[in-house]
Amino acid sequence: MQATLQIWFSVTVSVSVLGAFVLLYAQEIRRAWNGQTQPSDPINDARAYVAVAVSGLVTTIIATSLSLTLPDPTTQGVPDSSGTARTTTAATSTEKSGAGSEAQSGPSAWVAEVGAGAASDEAGAGLKFWMGVAYVVAYTLVGFAAIVTWTNKPVSSLIKAQALTFLSAALVGTKEWLT
Repeated sequence: MQATLQIWFSVTVSVSVLGAFVLLYAQEIRRAWNGQTQPSDPINDARAYVAVAVSGLVTTIIATSLSLTLPDPTTQGVPDSSGTARTTTAATSTEKSGAGSEAQSGPSAWVAEVGAGAASDEAGAGLKFWMGVAYVVAYTLVGFAAIVTWTNKPVSSLIKAQALTFLSAALVGTKEWLT
């Protein structure tokens, strides 16, 4: 029962985040094509904050699913006492947070257990694959739509930011794929 709950919890959150991303940016792109926006138009603060946060989350999910990694700025290229740049491997998030070193209790233990179960290899591998496909397709469509809209219509900074974020992710993905 616990594994089923973990999978449904993960699916619900994943679908909700993807739905929010598509809905928020589709509405903003539609506004631009209908001539309801100008570059100087102020954006509703709550809408902008939520859209940027959801976009960041979706971009992170895409990067993770494509196994893209960013260097840890705290350990990559930082000079040590002799003045030479360190290139040591960064500690994993488990090592950094100290997770696993002491027992957790209460809600944090339940959240950790749900997350570990949902991230396990056994937890719906086929479902994970199709959710990943849905994220990549939706992110790509919204990204291309943002670029096309920006190049053809006056748009808000929200669409410009999404277009540039998509281009950046596409460049990193292409570089990773080619090397």
